[in-house]
Amino acid sequence: MLFTSLHPALSRAEVAFLKTPNFGLAVDDIPFNPPQTADQGSPASRLTLQHFVSDMGVVIPIVAPHNCDVRLLGSPDERPPNAILNSVYAAVALQAWGPKAFLTDAREAMKGTYYKSAEDDSEDDGEEGEVLEVSTSGCPTHGHNLRRRNKVRPAP
Repeated sequence: MLFTSLHPALSRAEVAFLKTPNFGLAVDDIPFNPPQTADQGSPASRLTLQHFVSDMGVVIPIVAPHNCDVRLLGSPDERPPNAILNSVYAAVALQAWGPKAFLTDAREAMKGTYYKSAEDDSEDDGEEGEVLEVSTSGCPTHGHNLRRRNKVRPAP
């Protein structure tokens, strides 16, 4: 169970979890918080919460400080797969540190996949399409609705 105060920070891409070891980092490459004593050995793996913004309010820095290790409960089958953790971390890192020109170009290239454009209305192949709407009004980073048109094709 994730500390509920972290949910908004996760949705705003302010924090992410880093799994080590990974392709580029050993478990000791990320500083321990709190620091380890000399007699403590290194764990085989770590899941570390990292902050991507400096102002995290009052509660999160106390309860879940930068570079704190997450205590994993339950069996490994109940934990998120590494692919999910790595993807979310990469997206948050790109949002925080990525070149603005690249972010703009990537959004422009993908907007047709997620947003209905005026061109979509002009394409009429005689079949009715189903318009799916996903409201993200509760998400602070997205104050708009995402729309995607999916054509319903008859079975052959």
